[in-house]
Amino acid sequence: MLDDPVQSMDEQHGKNLIRTLIKIAQERQVVVLSHNAKFCQDFTDLSYGTDYLFYEFSGYSKNGPRIDLKQAPLETYISIARDYHNGNMEERAIAANNLRKAIERFTLDVLVHKGKIGRGKASGMKLDKRLEKIEISNLITLKEIGEIKAVLNVCDAGSHEPPRREVTPEELLDGIVTVENLASKYLNR
Repeated sequence: MLDDPVQSMDEQHGKNLIRTLIKIAQERQVVVLSHNAKFCQDFTDLSYGTDYLFYEFSGYSKNGPRIDLKQAPLETYISIARDYHNGNMEERAIAANNLRKAIERFTLDVLVHKGKIGRGKASGMKLDKRLEKIEISNLITLKEIGEIKAVLNVCDAGSHEPPRREVTPEELLDGIVTVENLASKYLNR
């Protein structure tokens, strides 16, 4: 576990540390904490192709900090959505939010692996632009893009505070299965 390891390092030394940590992470669990945004972005870029979890801690209340999962493998988002899809309204909102993140990750992976777009460029695109690029490049079918948009409607309805409408467990499960099937078809999962 490292707490803010690059405080006194220049950018190149920070990148070399990241490369070393990635090698160590092949054999051991590595936990790195940092408030340095550039270091976090470098870690994301240099870790491309590996599965890792990236959390962002922000805000603080008597209940503790707000913790957002910023980067994870598609399967992690699907697993969280599946775990919460059948719960109360608040839990279904968590499921809807993670299902949306699964779609964001799916579109990113499709653009990078099938569309041959650099990760940095694809990551900088908003979701609607990613879908537009996927459509223009014929990376998935129009019917499948429509299915993704239908799932996004469910996600958006259920993940706002307060939710726009109460989404059902069945709607969420249908969306989860849709994303799993697309990932299996296009990303060899």
